[in-house]
Amino acid sequence: QQIKWGIMLKGEVKKFLSWHEKKNLVKPIYYMGNKLGIVLHQKDFDKWFTVEDWE
Repeated sequence: QQIKWGIMLKGEVKKFLSWHEKKNLVKPIYYMGNKLGIVLHQKDFDKWFTVEDWE
């Protein structure tokens, strides 16, 4: 399996955060010291990012 990466511009970050806040998906992440965050699952990655292969 390959590593994927993507870039989000400011407007997309706002949409991403707003959408996840409305769905109550901003939650404590235990492996980050319970800081609030969003875990973006691999299956949803290409909904928010243009997928590029790591070379």
